[in-house]
Amino acid sequence: MRYQPVLLLLVVLLVVSLGCRFAPFVLQPTETPAPPTSAPPPPSLPTVPPPPTATPQPTLPPSPTPFVPFEAQITADNVNVRANPGRLFAVVMNVKRDTTFTVLGKAPGEEWIYVQAQDETTGWVFARFLQANVDLRAAPLLQPVDVQVVRGQVVDALFQPVSGIQFALTQGSGRTDAMTGADGMFYAFLPTTASGTWTVSYTAIDCSSNRMDAECKCKDGVCGAVFPPQQTLTLPQSEMLAFVWREIQ
Repeated sequence: MRYQPVLLLLVVLLVVSLGCRFAPFVLQPTETPAPPTSAPPPPSLPTVPPPPTATPQPTLPPSPTPFVPFEAQITADNVNVRANPGRLFAVVMNVKRDTTFTVLGKAPGEEWIYVQAQDETTGWVFARFLQANVDLRAAPLLQPVDVQVVRGQVVDALFQPVSGIQFALTQGSGRTDAMTGADGMFYAFLPTTASGTWTVSYTAIDCSSNRMDAECKCKDGVCGAVFPPQQTLTLPQSEMLAFVWREIQ
């Protein structure tokens, strides 16, 4: 029994030796571990287009300056102020030279001016009997009421307007006159009661015509005449009358 302690010691040593021999083996890494894979980028959102730029609007021109009535004086004695523009309309007053009126407008053709007297009576005066510090053509265009309008135009062979051509519209003893303006147009105003056949005749050329020089002579010595010299119409008349200015060599 003296050998038991020794044997026990040997057994202990053997167990310890085996425990060291069979210790678990840990594999050491031989490569640097790969970095973690980055997360995929989030899906791109659809691009929202910017709001469309508003189309620039054209700049509106400033409103025309409101018309300011102005004064004009009568240049002759016994001038008639009429109810409408034309010799066939009633006389509302007869005035003397230097009578002052307020200018309110003009009729088509610019031959007749709509005025107001100091007592607030209104009517139409032939433009040749008025003078003012302001050009009468600056007055606004007004359409007369209760009238019939006969229109005509005079042009030359090149279709250029001829101004200052005077016409008479007659029926029996009734007569009114009209003259072409810068656009070659004339406007004759007749009462609404006028009817039947009227004659429109060329009567003269005014010194203000674009066919006359500063001395009221035919330009370059070449005069002319209207063709046809007269036309007839039956009221009511809506079509424009056409005339041609023919030069006479």
